[in-house]
Amino acid sequence: MSACENAKPGVWDPDCSLGIEAIDDDHRKLVGLIKELTVGLTSERPVRNPELTLDALARQAQNHFANEERLMRQHYYPEMLTHKAEHAKLMGQVQTLHAAVRSGRMALSKELVTFLEHWVVSHIMGMDKSLVTFLQSAAPDVISLAPRAR
Repeated sequence: MSACENAKPGVWDPDCSLGIEAIDDDHRKLVGLIKELTVGLTSERPVRNPELTLDALARQAQNHFANEERLMRQHYYPEMLTHKAEHAKLMGQVQTLHAAVRSGRMALSKELVTFLEHWVVSHIMGMDKSLVTFLQSAAPDVISLAPRAR
């Protein structure tokens, strides 16, 4: 288990950084949106419209996946089809959850937020880490060895 997988829920952990600033920035945004949902569940001021936050999360994930897929195409990533299939699966899950919350079939819950947290961390430390490892040797020009401090 990586240090990233032990990160505090809804808080970006530098141990989750992979070294490509654009990808790390996307990951920070995803974690931030999940934090909005977490705060809404654990505070006296719930998220006013969790559907809007889930919509923003889905858009951010879609943009992130498109950015990664562009890098994969540009650098002939050999695992691109597998990685893209994982993106499609994850987007399907997020869209299904979003539709269920929007329709009232599912309420925003700790279980839903925990699923989203696990979804992001497991993708970062699995598929994305493998992509970055490939890019470090195939395209070192895209690697930022010193990500900007936030």
